[in-house]
Amino acid sequence: MKFLELDEPMIPYICMGTCGKKQAGKSLYSRELGYKIIKEEGGEILWLSTEEPTDFMFTIEIEEHEGWDKVFAKKYGVEPIVHWEYLPNAEEVMRYIGVDGRIIITEAEPVEPKPLKDIKGETPEARAKREEEVKKAANDRQKGIKLEFKTIKVDTDHSPLAKMLEEHDIRYIVLDSLTTPFDQLLIGGRQNFGIRAQLEEAFLNTTQQLVVKRGKVTKKNIYVMTTNHITNDPTDRFTKLMIEKELVEKGGGAVGYNLKVLYGFKPSKRLTVRERSG
Repeated sequence: MKFLELDEPMIPYICMGTCGKKQAGKSLYSRELGYKIIKEEGGEILWLSTEEPTDFMFTIEIEEHEGWDKVFAKKYGVEPIVHWEYLPNAEEVMRYIGVDGRIIITEAEPVEPKPLKDIKGETPEARAKREEEVKKAANDRQKGIKLEFKTIKVDTDHSPLAKMLEEHDIRYIVLDSLTTPFDQLLIGGRQNFGIRAQLEEAFLNTTQQLVVKRGKVTKKNIYVMTTNHITNDPTDRFTKLMIEKELVEKGGGAVGYNLKVLYGFKPSKRLTVRERSG
């Protein structure tokens, strides 16, 4: 089994992915890849959506287009069963793999201004100015809220994902997108990078373990694909240069390490009105 439009092999049982800007075609590529897999190896598709509650983007028909699922069905000669699950936040994503827990908001510790040292001969106005400066410096160092994941119950072997794998011939799993639910955890600032990495790694590792376990029973390949946004930090010159090359996925080291195969997508050039009319 090879990737669509690429002369590279797909590897079963490991987590793979695509990354790119919005509207680059990550979801559409992953969808068509599913049709290719089902044509060549059979089985069903499990689509885990964190952004859309329904599969309208693939099934909706308009006057100019019959819908992507119909296009792919004609191209590959198959109409696979697609199981659609909507997982809008990190708690729902973790629950699906059998890790039940809650995101807890903890109050950040206040940063107190540094005490001023007396300066001989200092005027009241000068001291007042220094006091304002240290207060401002303390406010600049103040961090936002910190999030923690409180685990309530762990039972991955009887999770919704494990049940789906046991009851259906799932051969292809897509998490679209991996970025969305875990990036929501960064509302308090950089101090929440830790919880994001913790949950991302738990999800990817547990998914891989359940897929490997099921594959040993069925002796069939199961492929796992994720879609990922790319990072956007305009203040970081290095990151900005990397973005132009489509190489920096969101999610930090947890995503970069656990996705053993990761392809970058760049949107095709869109014609302007002037170019179209010319």
